[in-house]
Amino acid sequence: MPLLNESFVGNKRYASAFGWICWGVVFHLPLFGFAFHIDPLPDIFGWILIAIVLRKLQSLHSDVPFCTVLAWALAPVSLYDLAKIESLFTRSPILQIPLPLEVLYVIGWAAMAVLFYWKLCGIVADMAMFVKRKRLARKARFLRWLLVLSNVLIACSLAVMLLLIQILRQTGLGTSTCYRVFVTVPLWSGAILATVAYVMIIVLLLSVRRLCMGSPQIEEPSPVEPDSLRT
Repeated sequence: MPLLNESFVGNKRYASAFGWICWGVVFHLPLFGFAFHIDPLPDIFGWILIAIVLRKLQSLHSDVPFCTVLAWALAPVSLYDLAKIESLFTRSPILQIPLPLEVLYVIGWAAMAVLFYWKLCGIVADMAMFVKRKRLARKARFLRWLLVLSNVLIACSLAVMLLLIQILRQTGLGTSTCYRVFVTVPLWSGAILATVAYVMIIVLLLSVRRLCMGSPQIEEPSPVEPDSLRT
């Protein structure tokens, strides 16, 4: 059972940390890389920023130390993201390693990122439930599944891309309809879906930041009019 520090309301240290995490999430917006061919906001800087800031939240929740380890691990792993963008347009191998290992690398990298945000949204949901902000908690849980779906699309597209690159290189074919159908369409769909999810996560974290800065706004049921006052 996760443990939550119940004194987070009014804690400006926590509020500041969630504000900085929002900036780290901005580096993870996938559409920047796909739009410019070169990622102007590399994921590695976002993970380093988040890992550093999470030190302020170690006493907030029992899952924060695990998130910190994941963030530090994802920093060097996400160097792959810089090469991935260029490979999408040059159709050349990304890493000089056997294809099966590269596919496993892609899937593992996406799984680690999803696990991090799954845990982070879980922390937010626990905080929201403690102050009875049920809508905020439901939003956090929904975003977890939205990120899973988007990252599955991206990871599967990259894995298929690696396979098709090998096939196209061996057969000597150029632009292929299969490449566009099985890589470009699902990859862009996943990227757009992930961008929407990350933007929603930023909004979610800003809500948590406001929650940490002031008094909680507890959702209360609508008052029931007494029978004696009804006409």
